[in-house]
Amino acid sequence: MVSDGRSTPYPLRSRLARHLRQLRDESRLTIGAVGRRLGCSGSKVSRIETGLCGITLEDAERLLDIYRVSGPRREALLALAAANRETAGRYSHLEAKAATVLSYELTLIPGIVQTPEYVRALSRSNEPDALPAMVEALVASRLARQSLLTMEDGPTFHLVMDETVLHRPIAEERVMRGQMRHLITSADLPGITLQVLPFEVAARPLPSGAFSVLRFKDGLDAGIVAVENHLNMFYFDEADEVERYVSTFNRLSNRALDPDDTIRLVERLATGR
Repeated sequence: MVSDGRSTPYPLRSRLARHLRQLRDESRLTIGAVGRRLGCSGSKVSRIETGLCGITLEDAERLLDIYRVSGPRREALLALAAANRETAGRYSHLEAKAATVLSYELTLIPGIVQTPEYVRALSRSNEPDALPAMVEALVASRLARQSLLTMEDGPTFHLVMDETVLHRPIAEERVMRGQMRHLITSADLPGITLQVLPFEVAARPLPSGAFSVLRFKDGLDAGIVAVENHLNMFYFDEADEVERYVSTFNRLSNRALDPDDTIRLVERLATGR
């Protein structure tokens, strides 16, 4: 699946910008009129609405006053404005604020369920010259992410992996079997659903890379899509783009093994039978 949308390097900023633009349209105010009330140029309002620049929490409050926004919607938008200044769009922070995460992986074990040994082996494979301290920092970061799986109000995760992921020898057999056992243990957690798309299923067209759909607790919009390649993470937040990825994920999930059959497959790999 190739996106035809335009990615944003600052997904939370883009979410907020879109809502502020919508509020101005609903208020039937021009950019110039909003700028005068805010005490700034119309060009600054335009840059805020297109996500080209951030916004202070004070200015966000003043804009919401101008647009007469109150109640839960105001609280959600102010929380989004505060989060935008804290996270700068880092995926781990977006994940922590999500209500649900739908992820498809066709190359590697998803990061949220990787073992430390798997992370180390993967790091050595990708960057043979990486300093041990850098590798351990990556391990610590990955483990911190995984704490979301046991948080009382943490996001729920639905993971679909291509069967190729389970057979790719990222590390020695001992590490891979340990990773399989960890998948089995993780699948028992209440906040996670794990499925494998088996070799024999012709799920066409297949996505060209890993992706995740993050939907947020504030319920303001459809969410954000994160598409990953070997160098970067790209984000898309237009509603039709998000829904295309949700449809793709649902199609993959419907053709994948159910969670029980998935665990039976992983158990066979873990025991070598």
